Amino acid sequence: WVAPWFSQNWDPTTGCQHTFEEMMVGLAGQSGHKELELSWFDNLKTTWEETRVLDGSPGSHIVVARRSGEDWYVAAMTNNEARTVTIPTDFLKDGQRYTVTIYNDDPTVKTSTKVSVKTVTIKAGKAIRLTLQPSGGAALHLVKTLISKP
Repeated sequence: WVAPWFSQNWDPTTGCQHTFEEMMVGLAGQSGHKELELSWFDNLKTTWEETRVLDGSPGSHIVVARRSGEDWYVAAMTNNEARTVTIPTDFLKDGQRYTVTIYNDDPTVKTSTKVSVKTVTIKAGKAIRLTLQPSGGAALHLVKTLISKP
């Protein structure tokens, strides 16, 4: 769902903002479907207070995080090569737990979008490891858990 936009629109002069927005355009093209993975749009914000490039190399891959209020949105994309990315979460509030909804390309999923949806709970600072499909990507929505466990 991300690949065509990433491989054709990587532009180091405009950097991560262009890449993140292109990913959103790619996802928006799927909006006519009723699959669970499209719940991403129910929570997606349009204004950002903070943007961080977490990992990447031009022409290879990119991982970008953007914050709106207390929610974080992370986009990860790769070129034609499958790869495993480790997403650091040291940008989250120390000591807090977060519910992370992960939307990831998965050719085995029986939906028209071929995107899996998984929810996990993490503590700030714990890295998230994802496998990206060739010419694919993932999107994560991180929401602070109301009750923080020690």
